[in-house]
Amino acid sequence: FLIISEIYLFLFRTHVKLTKKLLEQPTPYIFHPTYYDPYFLNHIGSHPYVITVHDMIYELFPHYFPDSEEIIAAKKEIITKATRIIAISENTKKDIIKLLNINPQKIDVIYHGTNMQAIGQQNKLYLPEKYILFVGDRVTYKNFLNLLRAFSSISQTNPHLFLICTGKPLERNELQLMEELKVRDKVVQMSVNDQLLCELYRRALVFVYPSLYEGFGIPILEAFACQCPIALSQASCFPEIAEKAAAYFDPYSVESIANTLLQVIKDKEMRTQLIAAGKKRLYLYSWDKAAQQTEEVYNKIMIEKYPQTL
Repeated sequence: FLIISEIYLFLFRTHVKLTKKLLEQPTPYIFHPTYYDPYFLNHIGSHPYVITVHDMIYELFPHYFPDSEEIIAAKKEIITKATRIIAISENTKKDIIKLLNINPQKIDVIYHGTNMQAIGQQNKLYLPEKYILFVGDRVTYKNFLNLLRAFSSISQTNPHLFLICTGKPLERNELQLMEELKVRDKVVQMSVNDQLLCELYRRALVFVYPSLYEGFGIPILEAFACQCPIALSQASCFPEIAEKAAAYFDPYSVESIANTLLQVIKDKEMRTQLIAAGKKRLYLYSWDKAAQQTEEVYNKIMIEKYPQTL
């Protein structure tokens, strides 16, 4: 039997015809699409397929996405018709069940891993001595503007503290808010590779993840791997993934964000404890384990759909 995944074909949509041709063959196979595009449903026949659901952000925060209606409809059709569903956290599984009324027995939870590894100190890298680290995209639900407001509050009593942000260049509304908050000269945007990112984690006083919602949160594992203390939003999957290896705040409260960051920044013993807890927590997550568990999902389907091949 075959496992068919169109990860590369999805990136090069001119190859969709090839995917359809593969799906129409009589050979037993399991299809594992990589996105919520229902193009394959008319070509798969009675063959089984698995869908990985990374989050339910469009369903929970549709006002943040102009194309939410189309994506929500496609996701619903693909998820409800799937032979099995992989959720990347128990929280995502809970959201799938609640929003789409899916049988829990159809859903397998498989956590992500990380390839990030701690590296030796990069002495030639010039960084502020004291900084908070923010990693990744800054779209609305990432809650970056509330982080800026909290950072402004902290800066009033910590004038030598900086905020380093990785990712795309700062946008006009972000720059405008920084000017209003008088922290423009304290916020540094950087484009980084994995080696530099790990060094940013390693030197940071704290990594902050203020999102209103995430399906998993790979940067949490990156911070664990690079021995960086973490302050997290007490929302969605975060308490599940980090448990006691993070300090938590209310993402809707600027005061709560500021107070939690200050607590971690000021308490060296707390930072040491968070780093130690994160190191232990990291052992629960690996891509090898994820691959093994995904294979087990395929085997469940084989037993049910293709017993004659065993």
